Amino acid sequence: MAIIDKKGFFRGPVGKLNFRYYRGKQIAQSKSENINQTVPSRESGLEFGLCSGSARVMREAFAPTFYDYDGPMVNRFTSAVRNAFTACRHKVRGERDMHDVDLNYLLGFQFNNNSRLTEALNIRVKAELSEGGKLQVVIPKFDYSYIKGIKADHYILRFLAVSFDFKSECYRYHPVKDISVGPGTGFDGGVIELGEGFPKGRVLLLSMSLHAYSVNSLNENIYQNSKNWSPSEIVGAWNIGQEEEMTTFLPQSNDEYLVDISCPYNRERLLKRINDIKLLRTDASAQKEKDPGPAQIPITELPEGDISFRK
Repeated sequence: MAIIDKKGFFRGPVGKLNFRYYRGKQIAQSKSENINQTVPSRESGLEFGLCSGSARVMREAFAPTFYDYDGPMVNRFTSAVRNAFTACRHKVRGERDMHDVDLNYLLGFQFNNNSRLTEALNIRVKAELSEGGKLQVVIPKFDYSYIKGIKADHYILRFLAVSFDFKSECYRYHPVKDISVGPGTGFDGGVIELGEGFPKGRVLLLSMSLHAYSVNSLNENIYQNSKNWSPSEIVGAWNIGQEEEMTTFLPQSNDEYLVDISCPYNRERLLKRINDIKLLRTDASAQKEKDPGPAQIPITELPEGDISFRK
């Protein structure tokens, strides 16, 4: 039963509607009902869960590259991953994961639309992964004046590569490359290397982000990034093929980045549920083909005269 509050708004259920007050407006919502989903709809819903889990893992891995993100970022990134899945034509639902999708849908993704990197830094870079597994970034010449949106004593342009194994449910950070610029200083342009010999059979993503710092009277660096200014973008995405004889990738003892981080996201459970639904659909189709249905009455035996509707 709904009531009228002091402001004259309805609150509570009335029939199939539920009334509530939100941000100064009266909202009426219909009550949820059980929906008998089709098999393809159930498959699609389960794969969306796989997309959402994959997107969450990648967002969390790249969280160190931005101070905060814009409100819709989570949904935007999940949509980008979903589009990458949908573009996969050589595998069907229940078989495909992030290792099979079109990674081009992730290129250029902005983690904070309040300060897009394409607007904060007036240059574009080109990232390449050679056949030998060497990751290089071609960077044009730029200086302090190229950076827009916030004033700082100096900036750091940071490149971070992360390799993901969605089958083993883990990811790995690789050594960070920083370029620092301040008033009167810049980068002359050229090629920087971010490592080589990345693990086989992984998805490798590269981010580029900007970080602003001011210096206080004690000569301490104060981080200036905020939700309104924290540019970060995915500038490279590759699927590193699995070799028949996979070489073991051993981290160097003095390299703290080269350690796998566990990231469970229920991949196996979701893929199994999708395939279980497929089996049910196959069994139902086989049963339907086996069952001829009601016997057909020969035309010569059809009854004559009016036939009353069945009540």
